[in-house]
Amino acid sequence: MVISEAFALTEQELRNALGSIIEPPHDDADAEELAQLALHHGLITPLTVNAIEGIAVMRNLAIRGPRREITATQVDEYLTLVESVIYAIRQNIKSYEAQRSPEVILTADP
Repeated sequence: MVISEAFALTEQELRNALGSIIEPPHDDADAEELAQLALHHGLITPLTVNAIEGIAVMRNLAIRGPRREITATQVDEYLTLVESVIYAIRQNIKSYEAQRSPEVILTADP
């Protein structure tokens, strides 16, 4: 299902980020666990955790909720949300890396 595959990209993004700073999380860690771990290590913000939890709820409703047809428009909207969350994760990681990198001082030659 497209929704599950899209959500898996979010989990993979978190796994990759966490794997670069700590021992990789266990394979059965879900997105919410990965998000909390990333938050604990300062990789992402609480707002990004909320966004991850939100798309997880939507995914669960689509997969396990009452059986009804999911329209192509709803799938497109979900995919847009997932892309936005992945973008937020990446921006959070860039901020984390910028804070961790040594300050570069540029001087002009006289």
